[in-house]
Amino acid sequence: MKKIYKYLISFIKDDFNLWIYGFAFVFMIIAISFNYSVGFEKKILNKYYHEPIGILYYFLFYAFSYYLISVPKLYFCDSKNVLSNKKFWIKSLAFLALLGIVAGFSILESWAKMYVDYEYYYISKISANLRFVIVFVLPLFIIWKIADKEMPTFYGFSFKNLDIKPYFKMLLIMVPFIAIASTQADFMSTYPKFKPWFIQGNVFNLTRFQMSSIYELSYSLNFISLELFFRGALVIGMVAIMGRHAVLPMAVTYCFLHFGKPVAECVSSFFGGYLLGVIALYTRSIFGGCIVHLGVAYLMEFAALLQYYVFMKK
Repeated sequence: MKKIYKYLISFIKDDFNLWIYGFAFVFMIIAISFNYSVGFEKKILNKYYHEPIGILYYFLFYAFSYYLISVPKLYFCDSKNVLSNKKFWIKSLAFLALLGIVAGFSILESWAKMYVDYEYYYISKISANLRFVIVFVLPLFIIWKIADKEMPTFYGFSFKNLDIKPYFKMLLIMVPFIAIASTQADFMSTYPKFKPWFIQGNVFNLTRFQMSSIYELSYSLNFISLELFFRGALVIGMVAIMGRHAVLPMAVTYCFLHFGKPVAECVSSFFGGYLLGVIALYTRSIFGGCIVHLGVAYLMEFAALLQYYVFMKK
């Protein structure tokens, strides 16, 4: 934990600017309040989820969050020369376009529609996870090979010099908070992501344990893909151009990705994304973030299952 604490203190000391951080926090408060008061993401943006135009709308949604923070930060923090760098715009637009594709259009929806009833439900849950793997991994690998071939690792996909102890200590700190959150109704309506008790009929002759295991595997691949994109591409991939300024806009955009989640999770995603971004910046690896991200996700899954089967005695 001391190492992570030193990373964070050192980064804030170098990066903190009262006006920019103040602007970012006010923007986040307004954006989160607006979203959850009118249901913008769920009621308006999601209407276009299954349509190709949804890609454009989600791209604009995330580009708005990213550039509204990154442009003034670069301009007012003595890095305005980055704004005239074509590579900054080309790479960031390419990354945000991928995010728009994965968020705005379900490319695996036709696969799920081949099935009916509970089999459709099961396949749709798995496909929702695998779309992040399909849309992010191969295109990012191509971008890395073309634009960042001098980079020694694939956007932080490296175990080199990885010390896992601090990340497991972070998970221990999260346990009581997740335990408290699991008692809330909105938490139980969201978690576990795959609710084995919902399926009452036969699904590919799989037991509930087998269904859950397959789903959780796809869930883990989903989180690794998210780390590769947000901490890998948007931080490690952009740091050569933006330096430390890559972290804050990534954290804001990452928070926007959570607008459909419970509000407490949405708010905490900003701070969690910021911390994981700092760690990725210093370690040049995404796997510390993967440990924390996967650990928190599975703790929430376990807490919800415990609430349902033990405390609610279903």
